[in-house]
This record gives sequence, C-alpha cells and structure tokens, in this order.
Amino acid sequence: MNQRFGSWLLIGACLFTTTACENDKQPAGGEGSEEGRLQKVTLMLNWFPEAEHGGFYAAKVHGIYEKYSLDVTIEPGGPNAPVAQELLTGRVQFAIGNADDVLVF
Repeated sequence: MNQRFGSWLLIGACLFTTTACENDKQPAGGEGSEEGRLQKVTLMLNWFPEAEHGGFYAAKVHGIYEKYSLDVTIEPGGPNAPVAQELLTGRVQFAIGNADDVLVF
C-alpha cells in the first residue's frame, strides 16, 4: 500500500468515526432542559490566546458549548495571571494550567 493511499484511508476513518459519534451524542439538558437556559461558566487560559487554545475558540464559534447548554466565557491568561488562584476561589470554573501548578495547589 502506498503512503498516499494510507494517509487518505486514515483521514477517511477519522472522519467516519467523528461523524458517527457526533450523531449519537445528546446534549446535557439539551432541548428538554428547563426553559433552555444556558449555564454560565468561565474558562481561564494559562497564557495569551494562541494556537493551542484554538479548539476552545472554535467550539464557541461553532456553537458546541451552546449545544450542551453552556455559555462559556474565555478569559486570557498571561505572565502574571493567577490562574490557579482564580480557580480555587471559584471566580472561574475551568482553567488551563501546567502540571506543576496542579501539584502545588
């Protein structure tokens, strides 16, 4: 099997798996939730927005958070951003952090 065919086969399998699984997912609370309200949550990044955070922004643009009844606010971090402290105090519900921060806090 040549390398090009193998690559296309892998891409096709990934697309099929992603599409098949997407149809089985049910929104948490979805259409039948109380008054269709979205739960407000905040995600704090460990740094300024960059490529590795792209998935979080893409999910927001494509309405994936809303599909699961979430109204997500994404806050950027930075060199002096107190990500762990914000999470521990409850001002943000989700945070991106480093493994060493997890051990320290």
